Amino acid sequence: MTKKILTLAVALMLLLPCFAQQKKTTNTQKPKTEAKKAAKKADAKAAKSKADTQEAKAEKEDLLKIYDEERDPMELMEMGLEEARNTGRTAILQLGGNWCPWCLRLSALVHQNDSLAPLVNEQFVYIHINVPKERERRNIDLLKRLGNPGRFGYPVLVVMSDEGYPIQTQRTDIFEKGKSYDVAKLQEFFLQWSRKARENIE
Repeated sequence: MTKKILTLAVALMLLLPCFAQQKKTTNTQKPKTEAKKAAKKADAKAAKSKADTQEAKAEKEDLLKIYDEERDPMELMEMGLEEARNTGRTAILQLGGNWCPWCLRLSALVHQNDSLAPLVNEQFVYIHINVPKERERRNIDLLKRLGNPGRFGYPVLVVMSDEGYPIQTQRTDIFEKGKSYDVAKLQEFFLQWSRKARENIE
């Protein structure tokens, strides 16, 4: 019996270093495995970000550049206001720039969508007012006259009175849907601010 116990004790003494080495190896491998997973996740995130950037760049190049960067925006606004008065429509400004993908998306949707385009063409004179990306190049006098609409971000919509003053400044981020805009919400906005709706006092 004693001999068996001694044999078992010797066997355990021989096996203990093996167990200790195995545990040490496992503990060493765990941080390495987690580091590899984190690195793989970071690489995937970077790849997605690069793909999104390239996609946005490609889309921006495909969209029609509708902002006139050469004309005086104050002059364009005055011309639009006169046209609105002469045709009995409402002047509405879309402030932004060709540098702004969301500005180009909004304009494309407004002028190409089967539900929006007829409504806007019939009820509004839609005027694109260029706001350069560089702040030092912006027409400060115009922005002051409009009540600094850029505080809502770009693009921003400004509904004008016949006298040439803003009667409604509308942020557009609330209309966003995915990578475009919600047609139903935009349609509701245009209907509410058409001349017909504003003059229909009940």
